[in-house]
Amino acid sequence: MLELDGGQRLTEAAAILLHVAGRYPAARLLPQGGSLEEARVFEWLAWLTSTLHIAYAHLWRPERFTADQAARKVLAEEAKEHIARFNDTIKQRFRGQDFAVGSSYSVADPYLLVFFRWANRIGLNPVGGLPAWTAWARRMEQRPAVARVLEREDVSLWA
Repeated sequence: MLELDGGQRLTEAAAILLHVAGRYPAARLLPQGGSLEEARVFEWLAWLTSTLHIAYAHLWRPERFTADQAARKVLAEEAKEHIARFNDTIKQRFRGQDFAVGSSYSVADPYLLVFFRWANRIGLNPVGGLPAWTAWARRMEQRPAVARVLEREDVSLWA
């Protein structure tokens, strides 16, 4: 959730990221409007929100989807398999590029970083099987703003 001026609140990661990008155009958090690269950023945000994030919800909060205890267990068990497959999708998309969308940092990158960390947390270890995603995460970790947030929140990408 993002607290805005005047007591307004904005929810949903994609909406928050797009709002920040629009609010600070000089930061160039979105590629040129109407470009294929901009569409690719939107594609990442939609996929991360509607596919990968939901798989983690099945893993960590299966009660959101069913009251049945046995079904919850099945959802959580299968979620990790789905996440591993989705990580393979990320692996395919990260071949030979510096950022989520080519050579420029965008709002897709910090959102994707969350999922890199989560994959490590659940033992899917992107470092071993996803070298391009891992190299990207190491570059992201060196960005001053990312380093400050990781330190302030006392979190690691690697555990």
